[in-house]
Amino acid sequence: MTDSEIEAIVLDPREHTDYAVKSIAEWQRIVPASQYDLVRALETARRTGVAAYITAPVD
Repeated sequence: MTDSEIEAIVLDPREHTDYAVKSIAEWQRIVPASQYDLVRALETARRTGVAAYITAPVD
C-alpha cells in the first residue's frame, strides 16, 4: 500500500480502535503462531489472487 492509501483508511470507532501496517516478518515476531498462520494465508491469497481456505478451531 502507498502512504496515501494507508492515510485514507477510515475505521468505524465502534468496531476498531487501531490498525497496523507491518511486514510479514514483523507480524511473525509479534503474534502467536496460530495467528501468524492466518496472517500468512491471507497475505499469500492477497499476493497471488488465489483464495485461502481458512477454518477456525472448534472449542
